[in-house]
Amino acid sequence: MGEPVYLKDSSWLQYNPPSDCGWYWRKICSVKDTISGGFVEAVPKHTFIAWIISHQALKLKDKLVQYGVCVDDFCCICQMHSETHQHLFTSCQFTQELLYIVGNLLGTDIRADGCLLTFARRRWIKLRKSVTIAAVIACWYFIWMQRNEARLHLCITRPSIVASHVQEVNETDGICVAKMNWE
Repeated sequence: MGEPVYLKDSSWLQYNPPSDCGWYWRKICSVKDTISGGFVEAVPKHTFIAWIISHQALKLKDKLVQYGVCVDDFCCICQMHSETHQHLFTSCQFTQELLYIVGNLLGTDIRADGCLLTFARRRWIKLRKSVTIAAVIACWYFIWMQRNEARLHLCITRPSIVASHVQEVNETDGICVAKMNWE
């Protein structure tokens, strides 16, 4: 049996297994980037929600209607369109406003299509990609939270206030999102 691994004051993301460890431990270590979905700069709870969104596994109203749990499938936030992953995280008016505000803070347009691959494929410096992806993932998390607030408590926070929460989260993670100049 191998030695236990304890990583004090070091990062799991930077950890490389020793060459004499078992194949299973090397396999676990090799898939850590896959498990995190490549969202290594984001807050873990945001990353988890982003992973679920990317697999379209959230139980939104379109699925709940199919299961017979809900009567209508209107978006909890805008009450105008069917609540699907595509609508809630890309085309809902609330989402568009939030992404516009956060995009202005970043100095880029992040409203494109909601696909993180769009940002990952751009020829940006690594920091800009990381900050943009972390901001989009934080937006998705807060959109999901706002959707739940609207569903459970019938209240919606203005996108500008939610954007300030996204900014606060990224600043506490050491990423300053305040009118970035990337040139």
